[in-house]
Amino acid sequence: MAQANAMNRADRRWQPREDEIRIARGFDARQPAAGQMVALMRALDGKLQISLKRRSVGPLMEFVCSSMVSGARLVGDVPIACGRGCSHCCHSWVDASPAEVPFAVSSMPPDQRARASQSVAETCLKTGGKAFDERS
Repeated sequence: MAQANAMNRADRRWQPREDEIRIARGFDARQPAAGQMVALMRALDGKLQISLKRRSVGPLMEFVCSSMVSGARLVGDVPIACGRGCSHCCHSWVDASPAEVPFAVSSMPPDQRARASQSVAETCLKTGGKAFDERS
């Protein structure tokens, strides 16, 4: 016997669109709702499947970035903990996964790409081969 809350075929067909609408509004981390999280996970899985099918990280990364931007709008009024003289966030380790780098580079305008490439090269000259605590 089927569960009473199981989706029928029509519901399953419309669910991805409804999830995208819900996610586009932004995910407020201050007031997490189970329905939002479920919608986010279904949409994330859908984008992952598209990325796997295309053999490209693009669809998944576009979704992650746009979701972060939407969520950031909802918490823009939340004050940050640091104040004058604090340097924890600004000087912490910056990391990117192998999947994030090509996506970020392809998203940049050519002039910004050139400046970023130069900045990375200069930083590598200063910090290459040094342990984290030796970098300045």
